[in-house]
Amino acid sequence: MSDATSHENAQLSGINVNLPIVDVSGAPLPTASTLRGRRCVLIQLGKFIVSNLRLALMVFGGKKH
Repeated sequence: MSDATSHENAQLSGINVNLPIVDVSGAPLPTASTLRGRRCVLIQLGKFIVSNLRLALMVFGGKKH
């Protein structure tokens, strides 16, 4: 398939071929402790509970009239 044909197919499928491609090769890699925290089920459970409690406080902790 030629470049012109693939370009036409991209336009027909609704893909904007004029968008720039972002180079993230220079982005920092996560540290070992960050990766450990992401994989640890107990830490994730704790974050889940805290997140739900904060949401519940926002919903139910509004002003009482």
